[in-house]
Amino acid sequence: MNSSLVSVIIPCYNAASTIGETIESVLAQSHTAVEIIVVDDGSTDNSLQVLAGYRDRIRLVSGPNRGGCAARNTGFDLSAGEYIQFLDADDLIHPEKLRIQIEQINERRDAAAMACRWHFMGDAKRFDCLGQEARNEVTIEMPGREFLAQHILGNIKRILNPRGRVEIGYLSTSCWLIPRTLFLSTGGWNEGLRMCQDSEFVDRLCVVSSRVVSTNMFAVQFRADSKNSVSKGKSRRHAESYLEYCRLRHELFTKAQIEFADSAVELSYLNFLKRFEGRYRDLDRIALNNIRGHKDSLSDAVLGLGKSVLFRILGTRNAARVCLRVMRSRLKRLESQVRVPQNCPHRP
Repeated sequence: MNSSLVSVIIPCYNAASTIGETIESVLAQSHTAVEIIVVDDGSTDNSLQVLAGYRDRIRLVSGPNRGGCAARNTGFDLSAGEYIQFLDADDLIHPEKLRIQIEQINERRDAAAMACRWHFMGDAKRFDCLGQEARNEVTIEMPGREFLAQHILGNIKRILNPRGRVEIGYLSTSCWLIPRTLFLSTGGWNEGLRMCQDSEFVDRLCVVSSRVVSTNMFAVQFRADSKNSVSKGKSRRHAESYLEYCRLRHELFTKAQIEFADSAVELSYLNFLKRFEGRYRDLDRIALNNIRGHKDSLSDAVLGLGKSVLFRILGTRNAARVCLRVMRSRLKRLESQVRVPQNCPHRP
């Protein structure tokens, strides 16, 4: 039995209906060297009462609402584990997740991050697969920056063709097991972001990882309809945070020379325009200026009349939709530029 301590860090905000089940999934781990740190982020429901029932088995810290990123950083500062498992308060992890990932990561003495596959809560078929596929099998192993390029391509495919099969796409925070020293190299969670925190963190994690390794196990159950999800927010504060995420992503990808960077950044700005539906015209202009500034991206070669004309004629939201359709039409050409593994760490 491996004795490596894993710190499981759970930020909790108004998660009374799910936090108990999440903690139980950690207590059920076959790898028993685990400390559970729950950071209550100013909950106004009865989360603290639920957590009180676990007071002998968890370390609980509570404070004012500062956001999930601040809560995760606080939890890390209190942790002592050799490995770090961030777990959302409405997710579940398979009983064998930590054991299998630790076995794999211990075989690699370089700075490797460990991922796994996930599925939506309530998908009975995928839940059945959890037990069948909880095995010691690596399906993806590649340099972190190469994985990030594949991850970008997978996200483009997922967004442009949401009903199709993608090989590498969005990875839930809960999928990762991260060596402590590697997490320190990322600089921690960005507490200034209110949206896209997971994606921004995964981007940086991949850049600093010498390798990313993934098992072929469905080890995370993910609730897509969480009432507390910030990804659904459309306030001006959310819009400003989304633009900041786009800016940070462009800066990181350019510095790290990540493949498909221009297409990924353009798609992020197009998603901004589509998501916020012209609510904030000054912010729309910032997004448009950044889209126009990208050369040789997916839509530039096709939109011969120019995106500036298109947006002026059709309006922000409709033009964004046209650009997304154009990008979809060129997706197969983009795919031919890179070999994508057949098995992958996410829901097919």
